Amino acid sequence: MQTDALLPLSQSPLWRLQREYFERAGVDAWRKGVVPSFVTSNAFIAHAYAQVVAAHLEDVSAAERAYVVELGAGSGRFAHHFLRAYFDDDGERARPPITYVMSDISRANVEFWRAHPKLAEYVARGVLDFALFDACADRALTMLEGGRTLGDAAPGRVIAIANYLFDSIPHDLFMIDGGRLYECHVALDAQRSLDMDPSYEARPCSEPRYADASWNRLLDAYGASLSSGWFLLPVGALQCVANLIAMARGRLLLLSADKGTPALTDVRRDVRPLPARHGSISFNVNYHALTDYVTGAGGQVIEPKHTRRGLHVAAYVFGAGRGELSRTRDAFEQHIADFGPADLVELMRTVTRHRDTMGLLEIAELLDLARCDTDVFRACQPRLAKLLPGASPEERRSFRAILHRVLAADLSGTSPHEISLPVGALFSALGDHEQALALFERAESLTGPTAVTRLHAAVTSASLGRLEEARRHARDALRLDPQLAAARVLSVDLDLTLAPLTPAHAPWIAAHADAEVTRLSRLAPISSELDAARWIRAVTTGAGRRAFAIEHVDRGTVGVITLSTFQSAGSFVFWLSREHWGLGLGTAAAHRLRRLAITQDGVEELFTLVLAENVRSIRALERLGFRRLADAPPPLFLYRWGARPSDPHALARLRRLLDATTSEIEEPAWPT
Repeated sequence: MQTDALLPLSQSPLWRLQREYFERAGVDAWRKGVVPSFVTSNAFIAHAYAQVVAAHLEDVSAAERAYVVELGAGSGRFAHHFLRAYFDDDGERARPPITYVMSDISRANVEFWRAHPKLAEYVARGVLDFALFDACADRALTMLEGGRTLGDAAPGRVIAIANYLFDSIPHDLFMIDGGRLYECHVALDAQRSLDMDPSYEARPCSEPRYADASWNRLLDAYGASLSSGWFLLPVGALQCVANLIAMARGRLLLLSADKGTPALTDVRRDVRPLPARHGSISFNVNYHALTDYVTGAGGQVIEPKHTRRGLHVAAYVFGAGRGELSRTRDAFEQHIADFGPADLVELMRTVTRHRDTMGLLEIAELLDLARCDTDVFRACQPRLAKLLPGASPEERRSFRAILHRVLAADLSGTSPHEISLPVGALFSALGDHEQALALFERAESLTGPTAVTRLHAAVTSASLGRLEEARRHARDALRLDPQLAAARVLSVDLDLTLAPLTPAHAPWIAAHADAEVTRLSRLAPISSELDAARWIRAVTTGAGRRAFAIEHVDRGTVGVITLSTFQSAGSFVFWLSREHWGLGLGTAAAHRLRRLAITQDGVEELFTLVLAENVRSIRALERLGFRRLADAPPPLFLYRWGARPSDPHALARLRRLLDATTSEIEEPAWPT
């Protein structure tokens, strides 16, 4: 039910609701992944802007301090990337002096920035300040740290940054029908929600519509050039530009990136434009109107010849002669027009489609191009987890440096994806286990204890040989998530060791290798300690034959596992005493034996024969990635695991292995 009066779109309560949303949500709007930001807040675009700003200040010979004011700085990620690019990335290269001012309408955002340790470093250096500022209403800005006010007196040159801002501040909507101009008025229903479509009504446009004559000239021009259709006028952006010109006393560079287009042919729409919804609302920006307004006000426009994928980046300059901007234009061309933010987004779409085929060199080059942006890293991380364990020493050195750069680029608490855990996991894969554990601890300081973090800590502690610490982490993981299968397997695995089988184990074997155990394990009957001793001698004597007692930290000996190897192939058999069935101990023992066979014996494939009715053993094998081969005599199943896929010669390799290692006591049935 309609309750509000019909009003022009720019005067609708929608914009008040929008403001209230950002004031209420604070940084959570980005931290929870509700409002998109990667396209205009990544390290690549921030580095590009830093180069343009430095070039511009060299063009205008700015000896006094300039002020870089980011409007709607939101999560703060762009500001952090810009500060690093401007002050830190180029070593000792001297830059024109600036103060970067992060501004927003949300007090919660400003307080979050002021408390963030990574931003505090730049405050301490005297190059970062903060402000509450409404770009649509204010013509003066007071800095909260230094106390200086821009707008009250002639400041140094002002560089304003408006990324993903103009799409989210007021617009007006018009329609042309039969050569006549109509304005679209809107009203909200009783729920007054950003999620609900308002009611629309087209009314003949009154003349003059606006107090600013230049805005009215724009309307007249559109009315004359467009025969029909709908178009938006970005009145919030136009007012923002006017306010910035006044605050800067006419000495302004404005950099803007947003969804939109500068082409007149794209201004018109056949159907009524609808807002995009992502917690807040946004409309495509009519950059054609902005260009017209800026040039009419005596400014200069620098923009790419073509808009890519709907993202437009533009520079608007006031208070500089055309001949003064050669460095600015060159830097814009090199860092934005030739290969710019929209190109990076398109490249990331390609990477997402082909990520699983990328090699380490391609990933390193991509991360370097993207300035080790954390979102780009996240896209590559699953592939890196597969590739880094096999990296060469040179590749390992390279990626250690890359991972440190990723950590430096991270502004923690501003993204739904905390990176300390995945970066730590990769350091662990590189063998930097202490570094990994420190990052897992950092991750938990930010997100609280999680089962996955404790699982990674358990694996890493085990790699350092700190088994008691690893067991504690694994148990914590299970306490936090009892359904985490990997933690269950690891916990059992950590509780097991494989001890060389010796005659001293004969009494235990004689007591536990009962008829059902020997039948399911395809062993000759063992009815005495003498039988057990003969069997131990058989499975431990001869080239390529070893056997181990499966020892549990609390339960003592729980079973036996045997290994036979020949060339790069191996076969094994394991059995557990009855009281230890169904506890996952067989899976853990087989997993540990496989690791031993790979690292100590150079085994590339493992085989085992199992009775078809031995369901527990079959499940254990399949959990470990063993695959059943078709060729085996009933009632046996043959299972194989390999570092490479099976081939027609696998069975021949197994027969050679059995011929070389089988004893008279343990002879598996096999077709002749």
